[in-house]
Amino acid sequence: MNNETKIGFLNIINKMIDRDGIQGIVLGCTELPMIIQNEDLNIHPLNTAEIHINKIVDTIFTDNTN
Repeated sequence: MNNETKIGFLNIINKMIDRDGIQGIVLGCTELPMIIQNEDLNIHPLNTAEIHINKIVDTIFTDNTN
């Protein structure tokens, strides 16, 4: 990972926090959670890959018989 890339993303996110008051950020690309760690942010990151995987696992293991 290029540290310059990470710093660039964090600068953009921090500007959005300051300017727009965002309280969370969608990490909608599978590579972003590998660059941006939860501890890098003071807001809630939404990792779409993790959200989808958790939903798939929940669906697979939910008993759908009535």
